[in-house]
Amino acid sequence: TDGSGGGDKDGAYRLLLIASSVVFYFGSFIAVGFMYARWAPVPDCAFNITVITFTILLAAVYSAVSMRGNVRAGLFTSGAMTAYCTYLCMSALASEPEGRCTPEYTRAGEGLEITGFIV
Repeated sequence: TDGSGGGDKDGAYRLLLIASSVVFYFGSFIAVGFMYARWAPVPDCAFNITVITFTILLAAVYSAVSMRGNVRAGLFTSGAMTAYCTYLCMSALASEPEGRCTPEYTRAGEGLEITGFIV
C-alpha cells in the first residue's frame, strides 16, 4: 500500500466530480433553451439573442481552456463557471424592463429570485 488510505474514497470523489460536472452542463444547456424560448421568442429581440449566444460561447471557451494539458482544471471547474454565467445571464434577462421581448412577471420570476437568494 502507498499509505494514503484513499482506495474507495478516490473513486467516490471522482464519481462525484463527474456527476457534478454533468449536472452543471446539463442544467446550463436546459437553462439556455429556456432563455431562448422565454426571452428571445422573435428574431427582433437582438439584444437578448446576443447575450444568450455570448453565454454559450463563453461556456465553450471555458471548456476548451480547461481541457488544455497545461491548465489541468478539468470539466468540473468550467462546468461550475458555465452554470454560474448561465445563472447571471438569466438574472440579467429577468431584470429587463417590460417590453416586447420580456414576458410579464409571473411566479417563474419569483422562483428565479428565490434561486438567486439561495445561490
